[in-house]
Amino acid sequence: MLSCQLFDSDSCTFTYLLASSAGAEALIIDPVVSKLDRYLTLLNELNLHLMKVIYTHVHNDHITALGALRDKTNCITVMGKESSVDVVSMRVEDGDKIEIDCIFLDVIYTPGIPMIHIVFLPGMVFTGDTLFIRGTGRTDFQHGSSARA
Repeated sequence: MLSCQLFDSDSCTFTYLLASSAGAEALIIDPVVSKLDRYLTLLNELNLHLMKVIYTHVHNDHITALGALRDKTNCITVMGKESSVDVVSMRVEDGDKIEIDCIFLDVIYTPGIPMIHIVFLPGMVFTGDTLFIRGTGRTDFQHGSSARA
């Protein structure tokens, strides 16, 4: 499996590109709009066809490239069913699976950070802002709640 971790220092956001191999279908998790050209270049360099873009959660400090990637690549945009984001074409909930090529992602709904947050497990854990190396995500942003965490 091909896995690339990218970092945006302005928003402190990690973005992940996953594909079964070069030349295959790909998905991107938590893309940042200021890095759009970098994602498109990487997809081109690896001869990848972007099938899905997943955004794990909405916070004011994350400006997503979800819509821009959809417009540039005609990919499917994915978020949790609780999301009110208008560029989403596929809404998922706890227990759903997201698939591209030989990669299967399990969706786990993790309310609280914020309520639309989703975690994916393909042998790896993509936690968005739920877990950090030395802490957990904040529940005081919009839609967050420590009572639901």
